[in-house]
This record gives sequence, structure tokens and C-alpha cells, in this order.
Amino acid sequence: MQGIEFSSNDGRVSLSWRFDGDYYVVIKAKAHGFRGHADGHVVDAEFKAFAKGVQDLARSRRGEASLTSAHPGLFDLTIRSVDSVGHLGVFGSLSFETVGDPKEQQSLQFSLNFDPAQIERAASALREIAVP
Repeated sequence: MQGIEFSSNDGRVSLSWRFDGDYYVVIKAKAHGFRGHADGHVVDAEFKAFAKGVQDLARSRRGEASLTSAHPGLFDLTIRSVDSVGHLGVFGSLSFETVGDPKEQQSLQFSLNFDPAQIERAASALREIAVP
């Protein structure tokens, strides 16, 4: 699987993917002792739009790039500018439901500001996928 990662002193968010007709995506988040993961599919066109959004963020440090699971509620992730001078953050939520009876659901909301230089590595990893 290919992937990108954003980190700070207090946490880490990673996103990995593989193409199987759409994109199968795994997101892991860890911050201040909390951790979670979620996985699922993202429609091809939406993943490509996300990749383009990351490219745009790398160029301008303005705007946002968002990604949401095709199955409602599994995960969402947004990378966006957090101020007018180009600082960036990653925000989202992860949800996991157990199989069997009784079903249990766990969820995690996260936010992490990161060094803007990290967006360059993400843009590079997503360059071939980005919609022109």
C-alpha cells in the first residue's frame, strides 16, 4: 500500500491506500494517548479530487482537501490551512463497529497541526493520482 503521514510532537495521522477499482483506504490516528483506525473504500473520483486538493495545498497553503468513506460514517479526513500565514492541520473522525452480537461501536475525533513542509511529501506521493 502507498501512504502519507502527518505528525507533530503529540501525534501522528497516517493514510494508506491501494487501488482496486475504487480506493481501499486505511486511516490511523494517534494523539495524546488516544489511538484509532478505520478502513473502507473511497470512490475513485473522490480520491482523485482529494489528491488534487493536496497538490493545491502544497502550492498555495490555502484551502482544504477532504476525503470521506463510501460507506457512511466509517471515516472522514480533511487537511486544511488553519491561519492566514500557511500553517496546516489534519482533522477527522474514525469509526469502528465490531462484528457479531452485540455490536459495539467505537469512534475517535482528531485534530493535529503539523509542519507545513510535510504537505510536500504528501503531494509527491499523490502526484500521479491527482486529477489535472
